Amino acid sequence: MPRGIPIVDLDQIETLTSEFSVPMQRPGDPAGRATIGQFLALAAAAVELDAGTDFDSVVVPGVYILTSDANAPFAGGRWFVRVRSDPVDPTAIVQEAVPLTGGTGPTPFSRRAAAGVFGAWISSGAPDASGVPYDDSNAFPGATNVQEALEAAADPWASLPLRVPIPVFDHLGGGAPPTDKWYRYVKLSAGETGAGGYNEGILASESVSGSAPYITATAEIDLPSSPLHGQTIHLIGTERRFIRAGSSGLTQDDQIKKHNHTINGYLAQNTLQGPVVASAPGNGGITSPTTNETGGDETRPRNIGATYFMRIL
Repeated sequence: MPRGIPIVDLDQIETLTSEFSVPMQRPGDPAGRATIGQFLALAAAAVELDAGTDFDSVVVPGVYILTSDANAPFAGGRWFVRVRSDPVDPTAIVQEAVPLTGGTGPTPFSRRAAAGVFGAWISSGAPDASGVPYDDSNAFPGATNVQEALEAAADPWASLPLRVPIPVFDHLGGGAPPTDKWYRYVKLSAGETGAGGYNEGILASESVSGSAPYITATAEIDLPSSPLHGQTIHLIGTERRFIRAGSSGLTQDDQIKKHNHTINGYLAQNTLQGPVVASAPGNGGITSPTTNETGGDETRPRNIGATYFMRIL
Protein backbone atom coordinates (compact mmCIF):
# COMPACT_ATOMS: atom_id res chain seq x y z
CA MET A 1 0.00 0.00 0.00
CA PRO A 2 1.41 3.52 -0.80
CA ARG A 3 2.39 5.46 2.28
CA GLY A 4 0.88 8.89 2.81
CA ILE A 5 2.58 11.94 4.30
CA PRO A 6 2.91 11.46 8.09
CA ILE A 7 0.83 13.96 10.03
CA VAL A 8 3.88 15.03 12.04
CA ASP A 9 5.51 16.27 8.82
CA LEU A 10 2.62 18.59 7.98
CA ASP A 11 2.35 22.19 9.16
CA GLN A 12 0.23 22.59 12.25
CA ILE A 13 -3.25 23.94 11.52
CA GLU A 14 -3.72 27.03 13.64
CA THR A 15 -6.87 28.47 15.14
CA LEU A 16 -8.68 30.24 12.34
CA THR A 17 -11.37 32.85 12.03
CA SER A 18 -12.08 32.61 8.30
CA GLU A 19 -15.72 32.90 7.33
CA PHE A 20 -15.43 29.90 5.03
CA SER A 21 -14.45 26.79 6.91
CA VAL A 22 -15.11 23.09 7.20
CA PRO A 23 -15.11 20.88 10.30
CA MET A 24 -11.64 19.81 11.45
CA GLN A 25 -10.84 16.32 12.63
CA ARG A 26 -7.98 17.01 15.01
CA PRO A 27 -9.19 16.10 18.56
CA GLY A 28 -8.21 18.77 21.02
CA ASP A 29 -7.85 21.53 18.44
CA PRO A 30 -9.16 24.67 20.23
CA ALA A 31 -11.12 25.90 17.24
CA GLY A 32 -11.83 22.59 15.61
CA ARG A 33 -12.03 24.18 12.17
CA ALA A 34 -9.76 24.77 9.15
CA THR A 35 -10.17 27.00 6.14
CA ILE A 36 -11.28 25.41 2.91
CA GLY A 37 -7.95 26.41 1.40
CA GLN A 38 -5.99 24.59 4.08
CA PHE A 39 -8.28 21.60 3.85
CA LEU A 40 -7.79 21.37 0.07
CA ALA A 41 -4.05 21.85 0.46
CA LEU A 42 -3.94 18.95 2.87
CA ALA A 43 -5.99 16.83 0.45
CA ALA A 44 -3.66 17.76 -2.40
CA ALA A 45 -0.77 16.30 -0.44
CA ALA A 46 -2.60 13.01 0.07
CA VAL A 47 -1.90 9.75 -1.73
CA GLU A 48 -4.61 8.53 -4.11
CA LEU A 49 -5.49 4.92 -3.30
CA ASP A 50 -6.96 2.44 -5.75
CA ALA A 51 -10.73 2.79 -6.12
CA GLY A 52 -12.57 0.22 -4.04
CA THR A 53 -9.77 -0.16 -1.48
CA ASP A 54 -11.24 -1.45 1.78
CA PHE A 55 -11.13 1.18 4.54
CA ASP A 56 -10.15 -1.61 6.94
CA SER A 57 -6.89 -2.06 5.03
CA VAL A 58 -5.86 1.61 5.29
CA VAL A 59 -3.80 1.34 8.49
CA VAL A 60 -0.48 3.02 7.64
CA PRO A 61 -0.33 6.53 9.19
CA GLY A 62 -0.73 9.20 6.54
CA VAL A 63 -3.29 11.09 4.47
CA TYR A 64 -5.12 9.59 1.51
CA ILE A 65 -7.79 10.13 -1.12
CA LEU A 66 -10.08 7.14 -1.49
CA THR A 67 -13.16 6.36 -3.58
CA SER A 68 -14.70 3.25 -2.02
CA ASP A 69 -17.80 1.87 -0.33
CA ALA A 70 -15.95 -0.98 1.42
CA ASN A 71 -16.42 -0.32 5.15
CA ALA A 72 -16.89 3.39 4.40
CA PRO A 73 -19.03 5.62 6.65
CA PHE A 74 -21.66 5.57 3.88
CA ALA A 75 -21.90 4.45 0.26
CA GLY A 76 -21.27 6.60 -2.80
CA GLY A 77 -18.61 8.92 -1.40
CA ARG A 78 -15.11 10.01 -2.34
CA TRP A 79 -13.08 10.51 0.82
CA PHE A 80 -10.20 12.41 2.35
CA VAL A 81 -8.79 9.96 4.91
CA ARG A 82 -6.27 10.52 7.68
CA VAL A 83 -4.74 7.65 9.64
CA ARG A 84 -2.85 7.84 12.93
CA SER A 85 -1.48 5.12 15.18
CA ASP A 86 -0.01 4.78 18.64
CA PRO A 87 3.81 4.64 18.39
CA VAL A 88 3.84 2.17 21.29
CA ASP A 89 1.07 -0.04 19.90
CA PRO A 90 0.77 0.17 16.08
CA THR A 91 -2.48 -1.83 16.20
CA ALA A 92 -4.17 1.05 18.05
CA ILE A 93 -5.28 3.07 15.02
CA VAL A 94 -7.53 6.09 14.47
CA GLN A 95 -9.09 6.72 11.06
CA GLU A 96 -10.71 10.04 10.21
CA ALA A 97 -12.68 10.54 7.01
CA VAL A 98 -14.38 13.53 5.38
CA PRO A 99 -16.50 13.08 2.22
CA LEU A 100 -15.22 15.16 -0.71
CA THR A 101 -18.32 14.10 -2.62
CA GLY A 102 -21.52 12.34 -1.58
CA GLY A 103 -23.58 12.68 1.56
CA THR A 104 -25.10 15.96 2.68
CA GLY A 105 -21.86 17.88 3.21
CA PRO A 106 -18.29 17.67 4.56
CA THR A 107 -19.34 15.77 7.64
CA PRO A 108 -16.37 14.33 9.54
CA PHE A 109 -16.37 10.71 10.63
CA SER A 110 -13.91 8.85 12.82
CA ARG A 111 -13.37 5.38 14.22
CA ARG A 112 -10.62 3.50 15.98
CA ALA A 113 -9.16 0.03 16.02
CA ALA A 114 -8.08 -2.06 18.98
CA ALA A 115 -5.84 -5.06 18.30
CA GLY A 116 -6.35 -4.36 14.60
CA VAL A 117 -10.16 -4.57 14.71
CA PHE A 118 -12.09 -1.41 13.79
CA GLY A 119 -15.20 -0.26 15.62
CA ALA A 120 -18.15 1.61 14.11
CA TRP A 121 -17.81 4.99 12.45
CA ILE A 122 -18.87 7.94 14.61
CA SER A 123 -19.96 11.28 13.17
CA SER A 124 -18.56 14.34 14.90
CA GLY A 125 -20.69 16.91 13.17
CA ALA A 126 -23.46 15.46 11.04
CA PRO A 127 -25.70 18.15 9.57
CA ASP A 128 -28.65 15.78 9.84
CA ALA A 129 -29.51 12.27 10.95
CA SER A 130 -28.63 10.76 7.56
CA GLY A 131 -24.97 11.49 8.27
CA VAL A 132 -24.88 9.49 11.50
CA PRO A 133 -24.04 5.80 10.94
CA TYR A 134 -26.36 3.21 12.42
CA ASP A 135 -25.58 -0.46 12.91
CA ASP A 136 -27.87 -2.53 15.10
CA SER A 137 -28.58 -6.12 14.12
CA ASN A 138 -31.65 -6.33 16.36
CA ALA A 139 -33.53 -3.03 16.02
CA PHE A 140 -34.13 -1.94 12.40
CA PRO A 141 -31.23 -4.02 11.02
CA GLY A 142 -31.81 -2.73 7.50
CA ALA A 143 -30.95 0.86 8.47
CA THR A 144 -27.45 2.18 7.69
CA ASN A 145 -27.85 5.60 9.32
CA VAL A 146 -29.97 7.20 12.02
CA GLN A 147 -32.32 8.82 9.49
CA GLU A 148 -33.18 5.41 8.02
CA ALA A 149 -33.64 4.00 11.52
CA LEU A 150 -36.05 6.82 12.39
CA GLU A 151 -38.00 6.22 9.19
CA ALA A 152 -38.15 2.51 9.96
CA ALA A 153 -39.41 3.27 13.45
CA ALA A 154 -42.24 5.31 11.92
CA ASP A 155 -43.27 2.36 9.71
CA PRO A 156 -46.07 0.57 11.62
CA TRP A 157 -45.34 -2.75 9.90
CA ALA A 158 -41.75 -2.65 11.20
CA SER A 159 -42.83 -2.51 14.85
CA LEU A 160 -45.23 -5.48 14.96
CA PRO A 161 -43.96 -8.73 16.53
CA LEU A 162 -43.35 -12.00 14.73
CA ARG A 163 -45.83 -14.92 14.88
CA VAL A 164 -48.93 -12.70 15.32
CA PRO A 165 -51.69 -13.08 12.66
CA ILE A 166 -52.86 -9.61 11.61
CA PRO A 167 -56.31 -9.16 9.98
CA VAL A 168 -56.43 -6.55 7.22
CA PHE A 169 -59.49 -5.15 5.44
CA ASP A 170 -57.71 -5.06 2.09
CA HIS A 171 -61.05 -4.92 0.30
CA LEU A 172 -60.95 -1.22 1.15
CA GLY A 173 -57.93 -0.82 -1.12
CA GLY A 174 -54.25 -1.60 -0.46
CA GLY A 175 -53.39 -2.38 3.13
CA ALA A 176 -51.04 -5.33 2.63
CA PRO A 177 -47.60 -5.11 4.29
CA PRO A 178 -44.84 -4.29 1.76
CA THR A 179 -42.63 -7.08 0.47
CA ASP A 180 -39.49 -5.02 -0.33
CA LYS A 181 -38.39 -4.05 3.19
CA TRP A 182 -35.89 -5.60 5.61
CA TYR A 183 -38.83 -7.22 7.40
CA ARG A 184 -41.16 -9.74 5.72
CA TYR A 185 -44.74 -10.89 6.16
CA VAL A 186 -46.51 -13.97 4.84
CA LYS A 187 -50.08 -13.92 3.56
CA LEU A 188 -51.97 -16.71 5.29
CA SER A 189 -53.72 -17.80 2.11
CA ALA A 190 -52.92 -20.53 -0.41
CA GLY A 191 -52.17 -19.88 -4.06
CA GLU A 192 -49.80 -16.94 -3.49
CA THR A 193 -46.44 -18.65 -4.10
CA GLY A 194 -46.29 -18.26 -7.88
CA ALA A 195 -44.51 -15.53 -9.86
CA GLY A 196 -45.76 -12.15 -8.64
CA GLY A 197 -47.65 -13.71 -5.72
CA TYR A 198 -47.36 -12.19 -2.27
CA ASN A 199 -45.69 -15.33 -0.90
CA GLU A 200 -43.31 -15.85 -3.82
CA GLY A 201 -39.98 -17.22 -2.59
CA ILE A 202 -40.87 -17.55 1.10
CA LEU A 203 -43.09 -20.68 1.31
CA ALA A 204 -42.49 -24.29 0.34
CA SER A 205 -44.48 -27.56 0.39
CA GLU A 206 -47.85 -25.82 0.18
CA SER A 207 -50.71 -28.30 0.54
CA VAL A 208 -54.49 -27.89 0.24
CA SER A 209 -56.84 -30.83 0.83
CA GLY A 210 -60.49 -31.49 1.66
CA SER A 211 -63.52 -29.48 0.68
CA ALA A 212 -65.43 -26.65 2.34
CA PRO A 213 -66.03 -26.35 5.16
CA TYR A 214 -63.30 -28.89 6.01
CA ILE A 215 -60.35 -27.56 3.98
CA THR A 216 -56.85 -28.06 5.37
CA ALA A 217 -54.18 -25.73 3.94
CA THR A 218 -50.59 -25.67 5.20
CA ALA A 219 -47.15 -24.58 4.03
CA GLU A 220 -43.56 -24.49 5.29
CA ILE A 221 -41.76 -21.18 5.80
CA ASP A 222 -38.77 -21.14 3.45
CA LEU A 223 -36.81 -18.02 4.42
CA PRO A 224 -33.38 -18.82 5.94
CA SER A 225 -33.03 -15.40 7.56
CA SER A 226 -36.32 -15.87 9.43
CA PRO A 227 -36.42 -17.31 12.97
CA LEU A 228 -39.44 -19.29 11.71
CA HIS A 229 -37.58 -20.92 8.82
CA GLY A 230 -38.74 -24.54 8.43
CA GLN A 231 -41.89 -24.12 10.55
CA THR A 232 -45.21 -25.39 9.17
CA ILE A 233 -48.06 -22.90 9.32
CA HIS A 234 -51.81 -23.10 8.67
CA LEU A 235 -53.08 -20.88 5.86
CA ILE A 236 -56.15 -19.88 7.80
CA GLY A 237 -57.40 -17.56 5.05
CA THR A 238 -57.98 -20.60 2.85
CA GLU A 239 -59.10 -22.87 5.69
CA ARG A 240 -61.38 -20.10 7.01
CA ARG A 241 -60.54 -21.00 10.58
CA PHE A 242 -61.34 -18.82 13.56
CA ILE A 243 -58.66 -18.10 16.15
CA ARG A 244 -59.62 -18.76 19.76
CA ALA A 245 -57.88 -18.79 23.12
CA GLY A 246 -56.34 -22.09 24.13
CA SER A 247 -53.38 -24.28 23.27
CA SER A 248 -51.40 -22.48 20.54
CA GLY A 249 -51.52 -24.37 17.24
CA LEU A 250 -54.17 -26.88 18.34
CA THR A 251 -56.78 -27.26 15.59
CA GLN A 252 -60.40 -28.37 15.95
CA ASP A 253 -63.21 -28.95 13.46
CA ASP A 254 -66.68 -27.55 14.05
CA GLN A 255 -68.91 -29.16 16.68
CA ILE A 256 -72.35 -28.60 18.20
CA LYS A 257 -72.70 -28.92 21.96
CA LYS A 258 -74.53 -32.07 23.05
CA HIS A 259 -78.30 -31.46 23.47
CA ASN A 260 -81.75 -32.92 22.67
CA HIS A 261 -85.03 -31.78 21.09
CA THR A 262 -88.72 -32.23 21.91
CA ILE A 263 -90.74 -33.39 18.87
CA ASN A 264 -94.42 -32.58 18.53
CA GLY A 265 -96.55 -35.14 16.60
CA TYR A 266 -99.55 -37.54 16.67
CA LEU A 267 -99.87 -41.08 17.97
CA ALA A 268 -101.58 -43.27 15.38
CA GLN A 269 -103.62 -45.35 17.93
CA ASN A 270 -105.45 -42.53 19.70
CA THR A 271 -106.29 -38.89 19.48
CA LEU A 272 -103.62 -37.71 21.91
CA GLN A 273 -101.71 -34.71 20.60
CA GLY A 274 -98.48 -33.68 22.33
CA PRO A 275 -94.83 -34.62 22.80
CA VAL A 276 -93.86 -37.98 21.34
CA VAL A 277 -91.66 -39.78 23.87
CA ALA A 278 -91.99 -43.49 22.94
CA SER A 279 -94.04 -45.95 20.93
CA ALA A 280 -93.85 -49.72 20.80
CA PRO A 281 -93.22 -51.23 17.35
CA GLY A 282 -96.18 -52.82 15.68
CA ASN A 283 -98.98 -50.78 17.21
CA GLY A 284 -98.95 -47.97 14.67
CA GLY A 285 -96.79 -45.57 16.67
CA ILE A 286 -93.84 -43.46 15.48
CA THR A 287 -90.60 -45.35 16.18
CA SER A 288 -87.89 -43.06 14.62
CA PRO A 289 -89.14 -39.48 14.57
CA THR A 290 -86.99 -36.76 12.93
CA THR A 291 -87.20 -32.99 12.70
CA ASN A 292 -87.26 -30.97 9.50
CA GLU A 293 -83.78 -29.95 8.16
CA THR A 294 -82.67 -26.35 8.71
CA GLY A 295 -79.40 -24.33 8.50
CA GLY A 296 -76.53 -24.18 6.02
CA ASP A 297 -73.36 -26.15 5.23
CA GLU A 298 -71.39 -25.09 8.33
CA THR A 299 -71.82 -23.98 11.93
CA ARG A 300 -70.57 -20.42 12.52
CA PRO A 301 -71.23 -17.21 14.43
CA ARG A 302 -72.04 -13.93 12.70
CA ASN A 303 -68.81 -12.61 11.16
CA ILE A 304 -67.04 -10.48 8.56
CA GLY A 305 -64.08 -11.64 6.48
CA ALA A 306 -60.53 -10.23 6.60
CA THR A 307 -57.23 -11.16 4.96
CA TYR A 308 -54.65 -12.42 7.47
CA PHE A 309 -50.92 -11.68 7.34
CA MET A 310 -48.18 -12.72 9.75
CA ARG A 311 -44.69 -11.29 10.18
CA ILE A 312 -41.93 -13.89 9.79
CA LEU A 313 -38.84 -11.62 9.67
